[in-house]
Amino acid sequence: MSSLSQYIGFDCTFELDSFQKPRICSESETIKNTILFILFSRPGQYPSLPYLGMDIKSRLYSFYDDLKESDLESQLIEQCPALSSYFQDGSVAVKKMIYRNMPSLLIHISVTPLHPGVKNKDYYIGLSVNEMNELLSKINAVDVRL
Repeated sequence: MSSLSQYIGFDCTFELDSFQKPRICSESETIKNTILFILFSRPGQYPSLPYLGMDIKSRLYSFYDDLKESDLESQLIEQCPALSSYFQDGSVAVKKMIYRNMPSLLIHISVTPLHPGVKNKDYYIGLSVNEMNELLSKINAVDVRL
């Protein structure tokens, strides 16, 4: 569990809940959305945030040995320092592997809720490219049983 000073918190979505109020994301979903935004954005894509983004597609279409888990984690933390405590306590982990003969990443997000009664999900994000340099992504959510 992250310390309260480094707590990312909740985020609002553009969806409505069952009471027709804006749906609130859990902490783990907020972390997932933040990581995906950083991974899929390209530096310079947003003029007001010129350094934001990692352009993960170009990184995956490279040699397997060039991908370093610790470098990816450091770059994610550099882009969003609030993620630091989640990487340090193991709530977020990056693992590289080979999938269909191409470099791939698996990112696991498993956050212990700070408040009792708040339901979080574990997320598995799989990223790879195919031979045509097309980005492949899959996001699985798993309900956490307490």
